[in-house]
Amino acid sequence: METAEARTKCPECDNDVVAERNWTPGGVNDSGGWVLQCAKCDHKFAFHLGQDINDSRVLSGATVLATYDRESGNRGEVLGRYGLQG
Repeated sequence: METAEARTKCPECDNDVVAERNWTPGGVNDSGGWVLQCAKCDHKFAFHLGQDINDSRVLSGATVLATYDRESGNRGEVLGRYGLQG
């Protein structure tokens, strides 16, 4: 398994969000992302992480509310539950 740090910022308050992206080269390609809730201002937003989303995690700055998987085609449904578009 390989690991890399992924960073984003809350689009509302600019709070730093740090994630640990874990993937297995040649493994399952569960490409997707999360609906995150900012730890500072509670704003909800989408973050596309990429491959092997189920093995990755947020380290700081936000809470994962939901996961979407591009292959299953549930991105729009998951984002819609939180009033997000994508």
